Amino acid sequence: MHNSDSEPSQSQRSVAIHLIEVTTESTTADSGPAIELRKLFEDAGHTISGPETITDSPQAIRTALDGAIAASRTRCIVLCSEIAQGLRDGPVDVVSDCLDRRMPGFGERCRALSEGQDIAHTVLSRSCAGISGHTLIFAMQSPIRTQERAVQDLILPTLRHLVSETSTGVDGAQATTLTQPVARGWQAAVEAMGGTLVRDAWPTLPGPIADRAAVRAVFDTAGERGVLACPNRRRYAVYGFPDLVRPSSKVLLTADGGRADFILALHRFPAPVGILGPGAPDTLTRHDMPTRQACREIVGAPLPEDGFTVFAVDRGKVYLERSGAIGSWDGRQMEDEGLPNQVAASLVLRWSQR
Repeated sequence: MHNSDSEPSQSQRSVAIHLIEVTTESTTADSGPAIELRKLFEDAGHTISGPETITDSPQAIRTALDGAIAASRTRCIVLCSEIAQGLRDGPVDVVSDCLDRRMPGFGERCRALSEGQDIAHTVLSRSCAGISGHTLIFAMQSPIRTQERAVQDLILPTLRHLVSETSTGVDGAQATTLTQPVARGWQAAVEAMGGTLVRDAWPTLPGPIADRAAVRAVFDTAGERGVLACPNRRRYAVYGFPDLVRPSSKVLLTADGGRADFILALHRFPAPVGILGPGAPDTLTRHDMPTRQACREIVGAPLPEDGFTVFAVDRGKVYLERSGAIGSWDGRQMEDEGLPNQVAASLVLRWSQR
């Protein structure tokens, strides 16, 4: 028999939500989307903390996310921003890199909700959702009205169900596969290599990397550096942005001294992201991967012509070298990127910031 004094059903249960608003200098106390979004969640019976107001900087966003994820009570994080959309990196890019598992359908549906507005709002729609650990995260960078509709039409109808899918039962039983994130991130990469991180060591950049002034300048900004000692007696230099402690840190790995010329973005593991070269650990990537194979595995389409060698791989792109020039192939077109030193500096800067 139904007991009226029993615990609320899944459809009635309140979800603890932490609201984060990314602002600019022009944002006033009552002009951002957070106030209205908070009201929508409260009207639906959820418990809200925030809005926590932060500035539009990768470090501020990562710090706020780390704090909210670490809060044992928080089950869902909603990050909202009315920052002008564009092709530059923004809040959504930072959030995306913190996710263990993504839900691409959310961004697609948000883009559909913006139809009927200015065409730029539709084309440049920036929203994402996914799971970090056992915390559900939604990030929206779009006009206020689009964010309100996303909460009403997409988040609220599915929130309790999604949170239940990311939970571990009170009896300790494992939840569904959504709670079993794919091993990723720099800490998972260290584990896969079987290495021991010596944080108080001071590594030396390999000669070819130290000779690239712009690349060396990025490594010099690392907040912490150390040495990764592996069972095969190989030693690698690791550089943390901002440190070598937080799971969300951006960590670059290269050789500890010598003449090696490779740089790997450990935080993108298990994706093989980096500038490839002899000496790179086979556990993470293969520097001698055939060009056609690399193109097929990274972007799903082989090059229409031969004569290129793989210089670097990144999310959705293969950087190819021929005759001293670099081009990027995304499966549809080849774009000229410039000289190797220029491309290396651009990639390393991007990997250390995102």
